[in-house]
Amino acid sequence: MNQLDAPSLCVECQGGRLIGQAVLEPDGGWRYFLACTDCDTKVELGSDSTPQPEQTDADDRTCSHPGCTTLLSAYNDTTTCWAHTGSSFP
Repeated sequence: MNQLDAPSLCVECQGGRLIGQAVLEPDGGWRYFLACTDCDTKVELGSDSTPQPEQTDADDRTCSHPGCTTLLSAYNDTTTCWAHTGSSFP
């Protein structure tokens, strides 16, 4: 559905304005809706799944750059902090 295909008024109550909503599901995926402001009717537009990042096994890891004491996040799979990690572009 593109912007031109989306209705602007609710087909159930024939008058409510439709607004976009995004709902984060417990599994980390998103569901997208158009919801009526008057009667709460929802039309699902689609969904996508965003995988959750994996945590590393080590606790209390610090940056491996000499003299740096920055604690690394459990989700950081590198051995250095952001300041000591080179730029990378996908």
